[in-house]
Amino acid sequence: LTYRELVKLIAARLGRRVLVMPVPDALIGLFASLLQIIPGAPDINRRELLRAAEDKTFDEALMLAKFNVKPKSPRTHIYQVTLEDALNHYYEMELAHQGSR
Repeated sequence: LTYRELVKLIAARLGRRVLVMPVPDALIGLFASLLQIIPGAPDINRRELLRAAEDKTFDEALMLAKFNVKPKSPRTHIYQVTLEDALNHYYEMELAHQGSR
């Protein structure tokens, strides 16, 4: 599942349409620099943005062999999570992030 597919699945679950566009690394760096000088902007640096853009797919057979865990498929799991659950999780993460500043 690519990041583009994941975003589109979530958007579809929320009843929204999104446009996902590839962004060159140089533009990501510029964007991160701008975030550092904009008051109230998220505190995220270039390395964090580049890390977020990396392909994080992996062979789940290794995970199953090492940890005896089979990950849930995002294609089916996204439809099992309610919007309320997702929003509650988001707000909990935001509160935790604000508390760590």
